[in-house]
Amino acid sequence: MTRRIAAVLAALSLLTAACEKKEAPPAMGEMTPEEHARMQAGGTQGAMDTAGMAVRQAVHLTAEQERALGVVYAQVGRETLSKTVRT
Repeated sequence: MTRRIAAVLAALSLLTAACEKKEAPPAMGEMTPEEHARMQAGGTQGAMDTAGMAVRQAVHLTAEQERALGVVYAQVGRETLSKTVRT
């Protein structure tokens, strides 16, 4: 009797596991990282022109995007260097 109950429980657990809803793969799952980056950049990132040279385009950032990247603007000035710079 206990073997029969164990067998029924095992069968139910296998059926439950087989019928569980599986999550959909991520949207990028079918794309390579290069294809995904090209799509996010508008399609021309990494593109080549007819001569085989890389296509270069200007980048326009909002003030918020500049802050997120750490872009800082400052006035150019002439002053003494307080630290030693080694090359």
